[in-house]
Amino acid sequence: MMNSAVSIYPSILTNSVELAQKQVDLVSQHRSLIESLPLRVPAIQLDIVDDSYEGDITIPISLVSEIAFGDIPCDVHLMTKDPLRDLLLVEKIREKHASAISRVIVQVEHISTFSTLFQVARELNLKIGLSFDVLTPISSVDPTVLAQADCVQMMGIHAGAQGRSFQREVISKFQETAIFRERIVDGGIKPDTMLFCLQRGITSFTVGSFFWTQPFDQAIRALASSIAQHEHQLSS
Repeated sequence: MMNSAVSIYPSILTNSVELAQKQVDLVSQHRSLIESLPLRVPAIQLDIVDDSYEGDITIPISLVSEIAFGDIPCDVHLMTKDPLRDLLLVEKIREKHASAISRVIVQVEHISTFSTLFQVARELNLKIGLSFDVLTPISSVDPTVLAQADCVQMMGIHAGAQGRSFQREVISKFQETAIFRERIVDGGIKPDTMLFCLQRGITSFTVGSFFWTQPFDQAIRALASSIAQHEHQLSS
């Protein structure tokens, strides 16, 4: 297996269980290709969006159990009005797919009580990541709360929709999150924006529409080419 310092999370955002299953299966079918490239795919990220954000409304959390993830782990990204309620519903999914979900990434804009969120996550043996929308400052969350998160995610586009242009100014937020083991950029990622982020020290990416608007193998090879270009720049 090649170098796997860069993590890519294929992002699924749809109101169709059938399409979600098809996209999960695409990732699974390309496992051997992924393992030959200078990247890793630790999990799929499944987006759950209600009408609290501008964009598309997806399948509800209650239907996630209809998706067969196989041996591919899944992160659930909650962009919802009541993430605590939805966090509790994740347990129902795990009753059917025991090892499918180990981490839930929650948009901070709708978290009313962080202490309760983390308490429930511990009781469910779930990791919690915190995600910030484009215009949400890191300073909106207390540093002691941030320190409890498994990862921090910055939206490169406004939460709730795929296919929009990457907002490069969000990278400045990562200067305030250097303590995290994993810092993820979500949205607007394609080869040129990935290279821009790699050059600024970001190595984890959630990739949505770039995967689903062309053949999956072509898309992931193109992303791998940006990683190779960056490594060449570092060695030059």
